[in-house]
Amino acid sequence: MKNNSMIVGIVIGLLAGILFTKINFTTIVTLVLGIWIGHYISNNKK
Repeated sequence: MKNNSMIVGIVIGLLAGILFTKINFTTIVTLVLGIWIGHYISNNKK
């Protein structure tokens, strides 16, 4: 479970860094990844 939080933190950090450089395209990618990560975490918490 700690690994998941670390991975999510790294992903959020990378997305945040990318957002500062390319907001237009990354906004859609961020939303998709956010929804996918949410689904993945919710599925693992059965």
